[in-house]
Amino acid sequence: MRNLFGHSLAMLRNPRLVALHLVGNAVLMAAASFWLLIPEAHVWQLAIAALSALLMVLVFLWIHSGTLAYAEEPAREKFCDAFRPNIWRLVWLAIGFVILFWCMRVVDGWTDNTWQTSGYLYSKAPSFLRPTAGPTVYANYLDYVFSILKWYVIPCIFLPLLAAGVIGVSSLAGLRTLGRWKYWLAMAVTAVLGVWGTRFIIGWTPGTTLNEQTVSLVLRLGLAYVLATAAWLLAAGVLGYFVRPASAAGGVVAEDWWSKIFPSGGENRTPVQKIFTLVSDRRMVVLQLAACIAAAIISRADLTSAYTWRVVAAIVGGLLLIIGFPWAYAGTLVYAADPAPANFRDAFRFRIGRMAWLLLGIVMLLVLGFAVESGLWALNYHDNYVWLISRAISITSEYLLPSLLLPWVAVRVIGNRLRDGLQVLRSWQYWVGMAVIVLVAEWISDLLAPGSLKAGSFWAEFVVIIRLAMADLPLIVGGVAAAGLVIYFVPAHRGSANLVGNAAS
Repeated sequence: MRNLFGHSLAMLRNPRLVALHLVGNAVLMAAASFWLLIPEAHVWQLAIAALSALLMVLVFLWIHSGTLAYAEEPAREKFCDAFRPNIWRLVWLAIGFVILFWCMRVVDGWTDNTWQTSGYLYSKAPSFLRPTAGPTVYANYLDYVFSILKWYVIPCIFLPLLAAGVIGVSSLAGLRTLGRWKYWLAMAVTAVLGVWGTRFIIGWTPGTTLNEQTVSLVLRLGLAYVLATAAWLLAAGVLGYFVRPASAAGGVVAEDWWSKIFPSGGENRTPVQKIFTLVSDRRMVVLQLAACIAAAIISRADLTSAYTWRVVAAIVGGLLLIIGFPWAYAGTLVYAADPAPANFRDAFRFRIGRMAWLLLGIVMLLVLGFAVESGLWALNYHDNYVWLISRAISITSEYLLPSLLLPWVAVRVIGNRLRDGLQVLRSWQYWVGMAVIVLVAEWISDLLAPGSLKAGSFWAEFVVIIRLAMADLPLIVGGVAAAGLVIYFVPAHRGSANLVGNAAS
C-alpha cells in the first residue's frame, strides 16, 4: 500500500504536470464557453466552429492520454516522452471516453424512473424491509446507488481498460486490475475527493451579504477545481500503478478475486465454494426440488375440505413434515461435512439420534420465537411501536434465532461436541453469510410468490402447487446453503476425517 501511495503522490510532485492540468483544462473550459458564441450564419463560420471544436477535442485527448502514459512511470525525465503526440493513443482514448460517457448517461437516465422503481421494490420487499415512510426511503437509497454507480463503479470498470490501451499493454492487464481490492479502495478515496468533496464545497454557501456570497462562490469554485484536478491526477497514478507491466511493478502480480473465491483444485477452501459444491450436487438438486413440491403440498393441505384427495394430501403432508424434514436436513448437514458423491448414501441413512437433535432444535426455535414475540409485543404501549416491533420480530425469528441455534444442532447431528458450536458463533463471517443467505432467499421468494391462490379443479390446484413450489425453492436452497456455511466453520469431527474448510476455524 505504501508503494501505491508513493506512486500516486508522484503525479502531484511534478509541477509541469499540475500546471498543464490547471491551466490547460481551464483554457479548454473557457474556449468551450466562447465556442457557443460563434455565429452560424455563413459556411465559413460553420467551418471555423467545426475546426475549433476538433482542436479542443484533440487538446483534451492529448492532455489526458499523456497523463495516463506518464502515470506508468511518473519520473520527471519521462514527462516529455509521455506527452509526445501519438495518434493511436488519441483514438483509443476517444473511443473509450465515448463509451464511458454513454454508459454514465444511461445510468443518469435511470434516475427519471426512480419513483416507479422504488414503488415496485417497496411492494416486493419483505415485510421487515418496508419502512413506515413508504417508497420515499427507497427513492433516496436509489439516488445514492445511481450516484455511486455513475461516478464510481462505471469509471472504475472502464478506466483500467483505457489506461491499458494508452500505455500499450494488453487489455488483460486492465481486467486483472478489477480483481484487486487495493485498486477499488484507492479509487474510492479519489472519488470521494473529486466528486463528493467538490459537491460539498460548491454546495456550501457561507456569508450573508451579496458581496460575501460572491467572493465565497469564486473561492469555492477555485478550491473545487483544484481539488478535482488533484483527485484526477491521483486516480491516474493509481491506474498507472496497477496497469503497468509486471516487470515495471517488480514482477508481483496480485491474485484476482475470482481465484480467491473459487480457487483451483477440488478442495473447498472458501465458504462460497463449500456452499456451491453442496447446492449444485446432482442428487442434492433432486432432493431440493422434491422438498419444494412437498412444502407446496403441505401449504395447500386442508383437513376440512370437501375433497377427499385434499384430506389425504393433508395427512401425507403432516407425516412428511414430522419425519421427512428432520431426516432430509440432518442428512444434508452430515453430507455437507464431506460432500463427496460416495458419501451421499451414508449421510442420508435413517438415524433416530440425528433426527431427534434436529427436532429438538426446531422445538427450541419455536419456543424461543414465541417468547421473544410475546415479550416484544408486551412493550408496545398504545400501539406506538407497531412497525418497529414487527420488524424486530421478523429479524429475530428469521435470522437471529436460526443463526444462533443452527450451530448447536449441526455439531450434534454430525457427532461433534456442543462446545464446537460456540466456535462457529464466534466467527463474524458466519453471521455475515447467514444474513446474506436469509435476505436473498426471502427477497427472491417474495418476488416469485403467486398473487392468487384460488383453485377449483384438480389441474388448477396442480398449477397453484407448482407456483408455490417455485416460490419455496429459494427458501429450500437457502436452507441447504446455510447447512454448508455452518459446517464449513465446524472443527474436524470424529465421524469424518476428510472434513474440508477447517482453516476458517
